Amino acid sequence: MGMDAKDSFDALNKFLTLLGDNKLAAKAIVGVMNQRLVRVLCDECREAFEPDAATLKKLNLPADKIDRFYRPPTEKKLDRKGREILCLTCQGTGYVGRTGVFELLVVDEGVTKLIEAGAPIDRIKAHSRKNRMYYLQETGLLKVIDGRTSMNEILRCLRTSEK
Repeated sequence: MGMDAKDSFDALNKFLTLLGDNKLAAKAIVGVMNQRLVRVLCDECREAFEPDAATLKKLNLPADKIDRFYRPPTEKKLDRKGREILCLTCQGTGYVGRTGVFELLVVDEGVTKLIEAGAPIDRIKAHSRKNRMYYLQETGLLKVIDGRTSMNEILRCLRTSEK
């Protein structure tokens, strides 16, 4: 079943509200997945940069383990006559293709019991986090650390519009 939701817990909450019977939902549901497509940085023209300490602290990343992030090119390359030289791989966009960023909420025995009991989503979220569930933002951040995509691309795709 497809559903528009900001994360797996929001989708679970919408599903429980839609169904109206927590015991039936607990028996029927095996997992909830949320996904986003992000653009992949071009390997030919991406540029490395050192993230500042404040950014790393804000992202809760160890400054001694992360030496660089990648981003699309910030300056255009020019030939001798001043004309722009476009990357043949990405045509100057800085990105080639897309990749998925996923969040999977596995409905184990503990989550099933919480759903049956009508526990608030925050308790389900805490239980899943205790069982080492990665949130969508964290899996996106892993792609940034690997150099597959940029921080701005992750922020763009994970931004939620308030209605």
